[in-house]
Amino acid sequence: MNHKLPLIIVADMGATFSRLAFIDEYQAIRHVKVYPSCDFHSPKEVISTYLAELNEESPDHIFIAVAAPIINDRLILTNNHWDFSQQEIAQDLNTKVTFINDFEALSLSLDHLSHLETMEIGQHVEHKLPHAIHHSKVVIGTGTGFGTAMSLQTEHGMISVPSEGGHALYAPQDCVETALLDLAIKELHRPVIVEDLLACKHGISRLIRLMATLESISEINFDSTPEGLLSAALETKDDFALTVLERYCMMLGNVASNIALTTGAAGGIYIGGGFSPRFSEFLQTSKFRECFVNKESVSKILETIPTYLITHPYATLVGLQQILPRYLS
Repeated sequence: MNHKLPLIIVADMGATFSRLAFIDEYQAIRHVKVYPSCDFHSPKEVISTYLAELNEESPDHIFIAVAAPIINDRLILTNNHWDFSQQEIAQDLNTKVTFINDFEALSLSLDHLSHLETMEIGQHVEHKLPHAIHHSKVVIGTGTGFGTAMSLQTEHGMISVPSEGGHALYAPQDCVETALLDLAIKELHRPVIVEDLLACKHGISRLIRLMATLESISEINFDSTPEGLLSAALETKDDFALTVLERYCMMLGNVASNIALTTGAAGGIYIGGGFSPRFSEFLQTSKFRECFVNKESVSKILETIPTYLITHPYATLVGLQQILPRYLS
């Protein structure tokens, strides 16, 4: 492989999949490869495999988005078996490595996605915002876990603030969800967080099981997995699966609404992650938007906040592109 500029690798390493690419001489993303994260013991193994396929020994700099908070040198992925040292990864690969939270990187992509790479969910009321440059955007999303981050456009450029909103307590919005939480608390013996009901690793299977209990359904006719739910709801049109998926969309709208209110995300709420794009049409016609704006005295405010689904398959890599000038200038 020939390249004129230093070889820069960008990688989105999630709990389920790792996506890698290199930045070419035109600063474009090239040669995207996707690997199952569970097939590897560490990011080093994934990167080494990718470099071997590129016939390259060592890049000049690697930028890695990981599904974990970046607090100190040691990183433990929230929903994955990886446990590693950032310094050791750099030493083993003999190159510069920069780690960033995956949703922090994803949030940096928001101003660089075209209208063809996002889809508005419902309609918002147009409202001219004073000093709009300071209004934040927030990205949330379901993958193996549930991620959140806020981006803020300032006079000095875009800044991003990652957070762990998936570990915030879930607040029920009606009697059905109050009953769901009662069952979940009895099962978990602790308060219920967002990931407990909405994340792919355990949450969706728990939501299916608890809703079956509420509906007095003794036998579920599909696999109690995210894949099983989508197949039953979208392909075979199973009534119970459709009920669960609708409830999922309602709960997602509720979470999005609460985050919008606590962050002041007047620039919009964006839904990323690997799960929601798989039922985009269903989400569009669901009660997501209704639940998003259903907050009594502040509903008029919420009506002005747009909600979008990110449809770009490698938006996190686009976000990583935006941080390159900070390190390469």
